[in-house]
Amino acid sequence: ADPNHSGAYGNLGDVLAKMGQYERAAEMFTKQLAIREHPYYYIARGLVYGNLGQTEKEKADYLKTLELDPSYAYAYNNLGVTYHAEGNLPEAIKYLEQAIQTDADILSAHRTLGNALAESGREEEALAVWDKALEHFAPGNNAAVADLTRDKLLFFKWRGRYQEAAGLVETLRSAGGLDAETMCHVAECVYELERFDEAKAWYTRALKASKKKDPYILVSAAGFYEHGKINLVMADAYYIKALQIEPDNYEDYIRLARVRLRRRLKAEPCWRKAEMLLDAVPLPERTPCYHYWRAECLRGMGRPEAEEAYCQAVAEAKDYQVCATRACYDAFFGLACLYAERGDTEKARKYLENTLAIKNDVEYRNFLRLLDGGGAAEKEDGRGFWGRLLRKIFS
Repeated sequence: ADPNHSGAYGNLGDVLAKMGQYERAAEMFTKQLAIREHPYYYIARGLVYGNLGQTEKEKADYLKTLELDPSYAYAYNNLGVTYHAEGNLPEAIKYLEQAIQTDADILSAHRTLGNALAESGREEEALAVWDKALEHFAPGNNAAVADLTRDKLLFFKWRGRYQEAAGLVETLRSAGGLDAETMCHVAECVYELERFDEAKAWYTRALKASKKKDPYILVSAAGFYEHGKINLVMADAYYIKALQIEPDNYEDYIRLARVRLRRRLKAEPCWRKAEMLLDAVPLPERTPCYHYWRAECLRGMGRPEAEEAYCQAVAEAKDYQVCATRACYDAFFGLACLYAERGDTEKARKYLENTLAIKNDVEYRNFLRLLDGGGAAEKEDGRGFWGRLLRKIFS
């Protein structure tokens, strides 16, 4: 065997990468590059570095690829995708646009560029990118059409444009893009349009398609039965099923505790488990979403620190346009509920209006109707306001 045969090292690196042995794969590609520089070898090693979380080395290899071959479209694409994952949207947009200019057939470049533009607040440009890509891929590429249409559906959903999202169903159906998770997103949109029977039908399909093994779909369906088509027994069952799959999810323990309160069942074990899981989250990982859920837990346990935690979630969620900052409008809603519990309807309405300014959610609209119709609800045993509130909202 020839130890200087670069192709052997490359082939072995490819095999090791497919097996998930990324460190050994990187060693093979490095040996290969020491014998012969080639754009493909650099991009292959860059992908391996990406899987190892070594993004600076990853980007350096993609740039080296372009130094050797400026027409290597996938290097532009991979740089754009990496910068997007890092949150560097200007660099992501720059490289993704170059990828599409070099090779318009790279689907991930169109999809990621649309998302990067949307996250930069350039929403009409994002829609234009997706629409142009749909025209490009439409003749015969159903998989691409499904992916791009799904991106548009999520874009509309997260911005409260539920009618436009629901209007994409037929395109998705024609392209074979109605998988279980997509059906769940459709259910969430028609629920927000207050078409509850239609939402129930979509949830039924999504649950069947996922064999009730997808925690996202289970939790979404549970929320529907908790807030929309009221069936607290089913909501309870779906939250439990989700927790069996993800037993360390503090959000679902809090959701389950709310349902248990409304069912007049013991909720304290759920609150305590959620608090224990929240306390175990390392400081660097305590995001605005974390502070929101901590506030929910504290409020459920009747603790005065809840208000401060809600305010911290709001303060740290700077950019209201990015869907990842849903902690902000959730925290505003939590503050509205907190002040309604205290009988301060003026502050409750103020925070509810802040919530609706960010997301026009059916639950938030119904809460406003309740406030306008009769002021603050009575407390029940000091902590049962949430259950009484929702029973009044959805009765």
